[in-house]
Amino acid sequence: MNTTTRPSSTVSLFAQLALGLVPWVGVYLANLPFWDWLLFSVAGLDPHTRWSSALHFFCYDSTKIFLLLGGLILAVVLG
Repeated sequence: MNTTTRPSSTVSLFAQLALGLVPWVGVYLANLPFWDWLLFSVAGLDPHTRWSSALHFFCYDSTKIFLLLGGLILAVVLG
C-alpha cells in the first residue's frame, strides 16, 4: 500500500509554507518592475504605443497568472 507522508507537526508545516511563500511574494512583487525594465528600458519600446502596451500586458499578466496558480498549488499540496 502506498501512503503519502505528512509533516509530523504544525511547526514543520508552517516552516514549509514560509519557505515557499517568501520567494513567491518576492517574485510576485518584482513582476511589474521586471517587465517595465525589460520591455521599456532594455528593448527600448515606447510605453505609450498600443502594441507595446499590449505586449507588456500579456507578459505581465501571464506571469502573474502562473504565479497565482503556482501559489494555489503550493497551498493545496502543503495544506
